[in-house]
Amino acid sequence: MEYIYKEVNFTKYCPLCEDADTYEEKDPCNECLSVPMNEHSEKPVYFKPKKK
Repeated sequence: MEYIYKEVNFTKYCPLCEDADTYEEKDPCNECLSVPMNEHSEKPVYFKPKKK
């Protein structure tokens, strides 16, 4: 039986998130950091890519 949950790769995705440059006082990353495992993916659950 395969384990369906994967460990989230914060090192890869956090710099690409639109909240990456937000001040830490606003705690933009708490939602993502509270969910360290994701079903079938290593991408954070609340990941929002930067807009071009």
